[in-house]
Amino acid sequence: MDAKIVGNATICFIVFGSIAFFFQKLHNAPDIVSFLKPPVEQSSAVTQLAENLVLEDYDVKFGQAGNKVDASFSVRNDSDIEVKNISIFCTFHDSSGKQWGDSRWAFFKTIPPGESQQVSVADKRYISHKALSHKSRCEIVDLVAGPAGEAMQATKSGKNDSEDGNH
Repeated sequence: MDAKIVGNATICFIVFGSIAFFFQKLHNAPDIVSFLKPPVEQSSAVTQLAENLVLEDYDVKFGQAGNKVDASFSVRNDSDIEVKNISIFCTFHDSSGKQWGDSRWAFFKTIPPGESQQVSVADKRYISHKALSHKSRCEIVDLVAGPAGEAMQATKSGKNDSEDGNH
């Protein structure tokens, strides 16, 4: 009889611990969507190309009225192959640095070797009212490189200099 009580207590402890872990993860997530989305994974297969693909500048502005987002990105391709279908992932933070959401944009332009391109978009997206547009951080997370259309993951990060007034 004692083994049955110990077994039941162990199962209850495991279930309670799992529930507590779930609620802690839910509490730390900026919103329910971020909690449910898998993290953005970056491949190490394109480390060499990532050094040659630079997110030179970006500016993401948003306001709560109408959930309008204006984003512009400048990408420089220093590699010797063309890149296209660039996907840029941005996270949005408050003044203390806590993340309050993210968004991803895909651009279907081709950037030839040695050139830069500016891309702008205006659309509607929900971004938490706690996030500050000048505290956004963006990076290139996906692209198609070369004429063969070989899919690659890039890892080159950009830094939003608007915090320093250099934007």
